[in-house]
Amino acid sequence: MASDKLNVSVNNMKLVLDSKSFHNSGGEANIHVKNGIVYKVYHEANKAIAINKIQELKAIDKTNILIPKDQIFDLKNKYIGFTMDYIENTLPLCKLFSNSFWTQNSITANTILDLTKEMQNTIQFIHDKKCLIVDCNDFNFLV
Repeated sequence: MASDKLNVSVNNMKLVLDSKSFHNSGGEANIHVKNGIVYKVYHEANKAIAINKIQELKAIDKTNILIPKDQIFDLKNKYIGFTMDYIENTLPLCKLFSNSFWTQNSITANTILDLTKEMQNTIQFIHDKKCLIVDCNDFNFLV
């Protein structure tokens, strides 16, 4: 899959996702990164987030929240995925669970307290927008 070329359309612009842009693969989708944009292309189109849900998520307009931006279509105009901004130099939250990581990176209890407060504020913001976080786990929070 990673080496196959995939011709897609985003905002009526055609582009090719191939082995050079391939970043990772999971159970539901392949991830490509190109020019600061993540392209999540589902293995099965019917598993993709509904287009109307992407529109709803645009209400969550906070700079520290990654949301789907644009829809990806194949060349037959079938919806197959979405784009997001690519953020460099992040780690999943679970990395912070290790004392050795704290020591290696000069992390203090105050740093963790500040991070926890920011997470609480962000979750409250999402709930205030009448959205529900359905996959709240330590791999879906990037630090």
